[in-house]
Amino acid sequence: MERTLLAPVGGVSRRLLAGIALGFALVAPASAQDPTSPQTTQDYGETVVHGHELVQYERVTPDVLAVEPRREPRDGLSAAELTVGLGVVGRTTSATPIDGHGYASSPGPAFDVASRFLFGKNRYLRFGFSARGLHQRGRGFGREGFGFASTVLDLALTARTMFPCMSNENRKVWFALSLGPSGGWHDAGTGRGTMGDDRGPRREAARTLDHAALGWVVGVDLGLQFGAFLVDLAVDVRQHFAIGSDVGAHFLPSAILRAGWAFDASGY
Repeated sequence: MERTLLAPVGGVSRRLLAGIALGFALVAPASAQDPTSPQTTQDYGETVVHGHELVQYERVTPDVLAVEPRREPRDGLSAAELTVGLGVVGRTTSATPIDGHGYASSPGPAFDVASRFLFGKNRYLRFGFSARGLHQRGRGFGREGFGFASTVLDLALTARTMFPCMSNENRKVWFALSLGPSGGWHDAGTGRGTMGDDRGPRREAARTLDHAALGWVVGVDLGLQFGAFLVDLAVDVRQHFAIGSDVGAHFLPSAILRAGWAFDASGY
């Protein structure tokens, strides 16, 4: 009896179906490797083939994606300032032997030189000290005479806080508080204005009322820094007590606008 080689399944032989499947399997890889197919994309390193066009892509490497880390504040000295300023100083003196002529009271312009040094790693709150010198000669810088010409020296402890929401790498805004000892030399003059019948007492005051003084200072200041340039507005209050003099005490409020150089390793 002759053996049947094809066994029909649903009208189509199994061997026929297998042949069709094998044909598709042989044709598909060739089609996938056809570079003329518009849907084909192959990666050859930095060159990618899209249809008939060659498109160059820049390869992204880890160093391109790297972000420079924020500088950490240094330990030890982390900020320094040196400024010069111009402003107004009010002076009221108690127990003066002569009334008027600028002895008891004489507000006027003043200039100062200030420095500040801060320490520590904290980016937003640091402590240090400031040293300042100030000179005032009464109204109009003493051009018409003066009661006392005051040269003041301050050495104060300082705490400074930076406003993070208003500061960045190029701009820093901060607020500082200072408190410490203050002293100076108060040189008596012949007073303000033309001398008349009181010429004798005024000359005697200029000869005998020169004195040193010691006291305290407390102040606040607001600073704005762009790079190494600094602008600072300072408001201070001082009280000096005379040493070895008939004069009582000097009360010296001041408002000074300063500008100068600043170094700040705050981590920005």
